[in-house]
Amino acid sequence: MVASGATHGPVSVSGQLRADGALVLAAQGSANMTAVRRSLDLPMLGQVSGSTPWRSNIIVRRRAIDVVVESNLQGVSIDLPPPFGKLAAEVLPGAPLAVLSEKYRPLSHFFRQNFSQVTNPPIDPLRETRVMSLKTRFKNLGNILAQDETQTDVYVMESPVLTNGMYRRIVEF
Repeated sequence: MVASGATHGPVSVSGQLRADGALVLAAQGSANMTAVRRSLDLPMLGQVSGSTPWRSNIIVRRRAIDVVVESNLQGVSIDLPPPFGKLAAEVLPGAPLAVLSEKYRPLSHFFRQNFSQVTNPPIDPLRETRVMSLKTRFKNLGNILAQDETQTDVYVMESPVLTNGMYRRIVEF
């Protein structure tokens, strides 16, 4: 049992060397969000508090390292407006993020482009603004064809990429 500087909690690590030469490590512990915020220096984590158990599998091969970290975030509260907020007693809602999934996926899968993701001709939002947009809308719109009060108070971002400035505007929304 060791203590981690990033999570400020106890971490248990075990490992084995497989016959194919891969080193397999399994780790588990508890992550304190205050310590994680200090370690990563991300303003977005200012609204996150509490601590949560986590576990990780790490496979080290000759030319690749695969890391999977899992947590349901129970014990962590996120002080943001819906749908971003979460109470400490709640578990991560809906389908887990790929890195939090029970299904093993090598790290290399996240950097590989699948054939179905390739378009011909390429879709380029900078040159083809008349036919496509990267606008991202946050709200359960229900019937998107309805033109009534249920379609108001929709938070719209011009891009799905969230910067620190955009994050501050979401928190203030």
